[in-house]
Amino acid sequence: MKRRTFIKSTAAAAGVLAMPSIIRHASAAESIKIGCLFSSSGTMANIEGRLNEVCKMAVQEINEKGGVLGKKVDVVVTDPASDWPLYAQLGRQLMLQENVASLFGCWTSVS
Repeated sequence: MKRRTFIKSTAAAAGVLAMPSIIRHASAAESIKIGCLFSSSGTMANIEGRLNEVCKMAVQEINEKGGVLGKKVDVVVTDPASDWPLYAQLGRQLMLQENVASLFGCWTSVS
């Protein structure tokens, strides 16, 4: 057996063996959380504050159409207050504590 064939076969077998665990984990959540990391206060609030509302409107539209894979989408909104270190802190919090599936925000280069 060629090395390339062996690697492909091993990867495929690992994927098949892991599939039940992946499906079980994905179906365990009742909803899908997304995080919004746009400032509602501070110097960036004039621009970013509106983007929180855009995220909420998009999620409302998605939920009205049945959600994603039949699951409701929830939005977790934070306020980094235009403080650049706070963007990183809140981003980590959204990912590690809130377990968001996706994160929207930080549209400037320093954030």
